[in-house]
Amino acid sequence: MRVKVRIKRSHIKNGRRGSHSTCPYALAIRDIGGTNIDADGKYLTFTYKREHIARVHTKKVCLFIRNFDDGVPVKPMTVILDGMP
Repeated sequence: MRVKVRIKRSHIKNGRRGSHSTCPYALAIRDIGGTNIDADGKYLTFTYKREHIARVHTKKVCLFIRNFDDGVPVKPMTVILDGMP
């Protein structure tokens, strides 16, 4: 199953730089029902529907996270996660 993860302006506004669990991407994962979220600069792990999910970020997501952490303005975006339960 495909799941759309929408990183919204509110996630960007409320996200914390350098945080693996409260960055904008992690907040967006929380909105789709994810828990135990760890989104570092390269990998994403979380629990979704009682299953452990692990993904390598796309280049686009890596750049988004790096820019956000460095204080560079970022825009809302949508990430598609394939193979979800």
